[in-house]
Amino acid sequence: MPAEQWATPLGWLMGALMAAGAGCALWSLGGRIGKARRFAGTVSRVTPLAGGQFEVVCRLGDAWPGHVAGQFALVSFDAGEGAHPFTIASASRADGELRFIIKALGDYTQSLATRLRAGAPVAVEGPYGCFDARRGGRRQAWVAGGIGVTPFLAWLDAGRPLAPGQEVDFYYCVRKAADAARLDELTAACARSGVRLHVIESDAGALLDATQIPDVDDLWFCGPRGLGEALRTQLGERGAQAPAFHHEAFSMR
Repeated sequence: MPAEQWATPLGWLMGALMAAGAGCALWSLGGRIGKARRFAGTVSRVTPLAGGQFEVVCRLGDAWPGHVAGQFALVSFDAGEGAHPFTIASASRADGELRFIIKALGDYTQSLATRLRAGAPVAVEGPYGCFDARRGGRRQAWVAGGIGVTPFLAWLDAGRPLAPGQEVDFYYCVRKAADAARLDELTAACARSGVRLHVIESDAGALLDATQIPDVDDLWFCGPRGLGEALRTQLGERGAQAPAFHHEAFSMR
């Protein structure tokens, strides 16, 4: 910026913006972002699941403010590693108990599955997100891919029956049913809630595409990005009949 412009209104504006940016950077570097939403707790239990997955139940106590089923949190089991985003796979409880179902996908989660034990400290920041099917219309489709089933487990765990006249088809895409996280729990919860569950097994040659999804008002998706983008594109071809497409974005690193 030319030196002579610093004495003009443009220069004053630039200086104010630079000062604000520097202040925000220092606030972030000092760990202040989200500090009021951080809560300490302990790991209650760790349960291995099929398909390279494991379930972690944490207890935060009365300090946890509660959450809406479908939200996520930034969870730190190791201060040196930092926080990772995981969807809360349970409804809100008065004792601050949270359940996370994690798939060993990278170095961190693979090592976590073997070294995390009951009694270990945990720090949870949140809750965040607005993945909430109560905002949707009368006719809905839910689509989960693999570990993306976690927000739907939370919805069903909340025990909210469908509203009169509401219809939901739930498509759970997995390699094989034996690797599906908490499939027995999911099946029973869907039966209680009136949700029609469809398990799509790719090892059996079944693949989900938009032709299998009826005309709906909303589609709620959580799973691999490629599957989500393909469904969004295919459903967009319906034009005015295309449903509203809802998903959480976890590309934070």
